[in-house]
Amino acid sequence: MSAQPDRTPALAAAYAYAPAPGAPAELLAQLRADHRAERWVPAFEEEWAQAL
Repeated sequence: MSAQPDRTPALAAAYAYAPAPGAPAELLAQLRADHRAERWVPAFEEEWAQAL
């Protein structure tokens, strides 16, 4: 019998996730192409600035 767990806890797996470096730029480009860009782009930029 091993002292190691059979699987990684879900919480540890959540901390292992990191978005790709270009993901925010790709998302912003998609938002700008959308017909709702007037509303969504400023909201995205504001929230991204707060996150940094």
